[in-house]
Amino acid sequence: MSSNSRFITALLVFLFAFVLKGTAQEYEIINLETLLNTKQRVQKTSYQKSSLNKNNAGNSLNIEKIETLVFDVSPTVYIQDNKVHQFENTTPIMASIEDDSYRIIYTENDLFQNIEMVKLRYNKNSNINIDVSKMNSFSSLKYFFIQCESSCTEKELANIFTNAKGISILYQVIQLII
Repeated sequence: MSSNSRFITALLVFLFAFVLKGTAQEYEIINLETLLNTKQRVQKTSYQKSSLNKNNAGNSLNIEKIETLVFDVSPTVYIQDNKVHQFENTTPIMASIEDDSYRIIYTENDLFQNIEMVKLRYNKNSNINIDVSKMNSFSSLKYFFIQCESSCTEKELANIFTNAKGISILYQVIQLII
């Protein structure tokens, strides 16, 4: 085995260990920047650019899908003022919670059936508790994307969720410009 192959193997083992570290709590909490940096390192050393995502094909973590949902324009419903707003006549795959209206995710709504990612902002003053098992309309949900308005820890984020088995929790610290 060449040293390059060993290096690639070691990086892949690291990546899968990183992905599986949250299994004790039955869901993953992943720093988005760390995930994307790990992907870039593997791709730079790999002669087969798509091998990372091929290896993740059966895993709950699909890095390219995450990138698409986070960075591209996706059909989205916006939850604000305890109402669901849809501005496009397409099936939404993303839900964005714009304020403390997160409790509406527990209501029955056909617009939620194909949602793969729920995005919400978090600050330390928020009193958010999400029981994923009560989100009955979200039959396609795979990810929560948390934008922390100040530094946040994985432990703080883990305290937000209950019954989130099989869901990946991604987070990113953002700087608000005032």
